[in-house]
Amino acid sequence: MISCTGRRQLRAEWSRALALRLQLFLDQQLANINAQNQQFLNQQQQTGNLLNSQFQSILNNPGLSAADKAAVTGQSQGTIASAFDSLQQSAANRVARTGNSAGFSELTDDLVRQKAVSEGNQAQQNQLALTNTAFQRRASAHSRVTVAATDLFYENQRLPRLKSLR
Repeated sequence: MISCTGRRQLRAEWSRALALRLQLFLDQQLANINAQNQQFLNQQQQTGNLLNSQFQSILNNPGLSAADKAAVTGQSQGTIASAFDSLQQSAANRVARTGNSAGFSELTDDLVRQKAVSEGNQAQQNQLALTNTAFQRRASAHSRVTVAATDLFYENQRLPRLKSLR
């Protein structure tokens, strides 16, 4: 039979063993939460860097690049020039074929005026298209950045926190 003192000693040993196991369990939980917090922090820093670069990109690129603008403008203006040059060449061929130049200078003047009007109209349409495209690109970039920032905010709200249980 175990004496009263023996029971107290046994209970004290069990209590110490239980306290030690509980402390080890709590230390393990704290280490797991700290590791998870560090992982979340790293993800947040990466996302923050990405957001920063995207905001800078939006600020630095208010629209289309000069090359994009030149490509759109050059293509449409080239099409107009080609069409009117073809008409003018056709008129010149007619004069050469018939030997009759009556009305050729009036026709040439009219073609030049129509070409100028068409180029002006096309330039206006190009500017509107470029502005719309630039706006859509900025809106799309802003939307992506806003979604990422919102995700980052809500991810931060979910972080488990365990200050100390000691």
